[in-house]
Amino acid sequence: MFLCSTGRADSVLLARRRNCREVCLGATARLQPPLVLLLRPYQRTSAAQADCGVRAQPRQRRWCGPRASAEQVAANGGAPSATSAVPAPSTPTDAAELSRRSALPAAVLDAEAIERVLPHRYPFLLVDKVLECAAEQRIVAVKNVTYNEQFFEGHFPSAKIMPGVLQLEALAQCCGLMLLSGPDSEPGRLFLFASVENLRWRRPVRPGDVLVMECQVMALRKRFGIAKCRGRGYVDGELAVEADMTFACNK
Repeated sequence: MFLCSTGRADSVLLARRRNCREVCLGATARLQPPLVLLLRPYQRTSAAQADCGVRAQPRQRRWCGPRASAEQVAANGGAPSATSAVPAPSTPTDAAELSRRSALPAAVLDAEAIERVLPHRYPFLLVDKVLECAAEQRIVAVKNVTYNEQFFEGHFPSAKIMPGVLQLEALAQCCGLMLLSGPDSEPGRLFLFASVENLRWRRPVRPGDVLVMECQVMALRKRFGIAKCRGRGYVDGELAVEADMTFACNK
C-alpha cells in the first residue's frame, strides 16, 4: 500500500514537472526565437565591454603653447604669463666675429701708395684702397662713403646721397690707377677724361655704404695714348653705377 501510493505520487510529480516544462518552452518559443535568446546575453556583454572601452580612453588636451613654469605662475599671481611662449633670445654675436665676416681682402695699395700714383688729394681723392690690381688690365678698389663727406652737407641735407658725378669720378680714378701702374709709366703722366658712354645709376649710395669698384681695360692704344675702360660700382652686392669711359694720355 505504501509502495503503491509512493510510486503513484512520483509519477504524478514527474507528470506535473513535464507539463510545466512543456508549457514554459512553448510560451518562450512563442515570445522570442531561440537564436535571439542565445544572442541577447552576448550582445549585452559586448555593449558593456564597448562602453567600458570608450570610458577608459583618456581625454585629449589641446596644447596652445609651452606650459608656464611654477616660478612664472607665482610671479604673475597664479596666472600664466602671456609672454611665456616667446623664445629666448639667441646668443649675441661677438663684434670681432662680425668684423671678420665683413672684412675685405688685404689691400695691395693703401692710401699712401695711391697718393704716389694719383695727383688727386683730399677732398677729391675718392679711392681709399686697392684690393686687386693688374696693371693695364683690371683693378678692384674701395671707397668708404662716410657721413662726414663734405658733399653730404648740401646733397641733400634731408636725404644724403652721394652725387652721381662723384661716383663716376671714383670709377675714373680707379681706371687712372690701373693705367698708371704699368712699368712704362712716366712721372707726370696722366690719363684725362675724354668721354663717357652707357652711363647708368642703378641705386643711390648713402652714408655708411662701401662702394666696391671694378674696372677693366677694353682697348688700349699706347701709340695714340688712348684707353677705353668699363667700370662698375657695387654696394652690398648690388650694382649701383656702371659706365664705359675713354681716356686720353697727356704725353
